Amino acid sequence: MHLVIGAVASALLARRQSARGTAGSAGALNFWGVLEVAHELPGRLRLRCPSLLGSADDAARLTNELPRLPGVREVSADPRTGSILIAYEAGRIDVHTVQAGVLKLLGLESRIERPAPSLLTRQTDELIDALNRALLDVTRGAADLDFLVPTLLMTAATLHLARKTSASLPAGITLFWWAFAYMAGRRGSQ
Repeated sequence: MHLVIGAVASALLARRQSARGTAGSAGALNFWGVLEVAHELPGRLRLRCPSLLGSADDAARLTNELPRLPGVREVSADPRTGSILIAYEAGRIDVHTVQAGVLKLLGLESRIERPAPSLLTRQTDELIDALNRALLDVTRGAADLDFLVPTLLMTAATLHLARKTSASLPAGITLFWWAFAYMAGRRGSQ
């Protein structure tokens, strides 16, 4: 029963993403960092699944349970590489239902709704954290980026507003807004 619910959820998700223009209606869907399409042919699908790495139990579950779906002929899951190879009858079952079965059996449904941050976002966060640690070290814990960035933006906004007439008011207000948004964003991420 759970595989059927997962199949229906996947089909609905595929329609929603197809309507957004992120995926074609015929091809398998990529869920970056969760379940990625490595290769696809009609009746044959190779997926990469990072959560499968090192999990022989999950690989065995996929190999034993996924062929119970009508139309799935053979499943090979390798916990050493995180690779899943699925042979299926394209006329009997669609690729989205096959993917739904994999997502359901591995318990990954919630992870596809909230994708992991991109590589550039993670690297930017690491850079900001490194700068913050360096600033804390230099100031001996007196100041960090959470204090310095909004303070600099508010100072720039105040100077800008003091020097200009009302015609330049939006630029100063924008700087205040950036300071506020930065403070609120940093507090919300902790």
